Amino acid sequence: DTGDWGSIRPSSCQCGRTLPILSISGRGVEIIELKNGRRVSALDLITAFDEYPGVAQRFQIIQTGLDNILIKIIPGAFWKDLKDALYEKMERNLHLYAKIDWEIVDDIPAEPSGKIALVKSLRQIHAQNNA
Repeated sequence: DTGDWGSIRPSSCQCGRTLPILSISGRGVEIIELKNGRRVSALDLITAFDEYPGVAQRFQIIQTGLDNILIKIIPGAFWKDLKDALYEKMERNLHLYAKIDWEIVDDIPAEPSGKIALVKSLRQIHAQNNA
């Protein structure tokens, strides 16, 4: 699943091909749903890293429970200088409703698709395990 949203057009292609035309209309944004029902956009979590350039070479945010988040991080050049500010930003983005664990790692492996998943919600993890 790429997360892209699309639909099949009822019209045919001007080039003369008779195969259906797929129209891509956007991409779904992963949502983290917390125990208290609050929903947090993955973009809010991802963009926190953009505010602190050099804090991470790579990261991955994994929802491990309804009120637990694991952030795997390959530290960047400014990790030591910016980590406290990043911690506070992530806590604000999650509205203090989730416990955040941080794990320093050497590598974040790619998914079978070859892409690195920046965020893995419980919903996404369950869907992958049941596929």
